Amino acid sequence: MVHTLTPYGETARGTKAWAMMQRITDVAPSVQFRDCATALAKLRAVKSPAEVARMREAIAVSDAGQRAARALIAQGAGRREYEVEAAVQHAYRRRGRRWRSRRSSAPASTPPSSTTSTTTAR
Repeated sequence: MVHTLTPYGETARGTKAWAMMQRITDVAPSVQFRDCATALAKLRAVKSPAEVARMREAIAVSDAGQRAARALIAQGAGRREYEVEAAVQHAYRRRGRRWRSRRSSAPASTPPSSTTSTTTAR
């Protein structure tokens, strides 16, 4: 028996996952697929005290970054996007966290001027 999160049965017919499972059962007819999404969802719903603490810290760090961004933007027009990003980075670092920009796929060695937007807040 194979437990999977991949949809199976008539609702999955025509998908790549269904085709793969069909090939498996063609070669090994005794294989049965069972959906474990419900059981897994129940397990994911229960968090340990350590998981809850990490989630709360992540929320607090994110909140600090957002507050820093809002405070800088509230000072008025003329702010550059990279200035707001720097304020967020600073807030993250103050809380001992590292900032990872999702905007840029440039390597860390690339000079900021080639990856940083110069959009001005209005």
